[in-house]
Amino acid sequence: MFKMFGSFIALAFVAVGVTFFLSAVRGPAFHDGNSLPTPPAAKLSSEAGYKCPACGARLGEDADVSPKGDVKCGYCKQWFNIHA
Repeated sequence: MFKMFGSFIALAFVAVGVTFFLSAVRGPAFHDGNSLPTPPAAKLSSEAGYKCPACGARLGEDADVSPKGDVKCGYCKQWFNIHA
């Protein structure tokens, strides 16, 4: 009885190992070329005309904008929202 119970537990570990091995050899099952959707790039600088409301400086091309639109001015270091 105990040998059969141990064999069933060992069989589960062997099945997991075989599954990992086959997925490593075959690769991902559902791969369509785009594993993660990329959000559209926000237009900054002179294209969109974003300016800091405190000092009037334009945003640079390398400005980091949060998904909610918050950005820090590179000149006066004030935070503002581009969607406001």
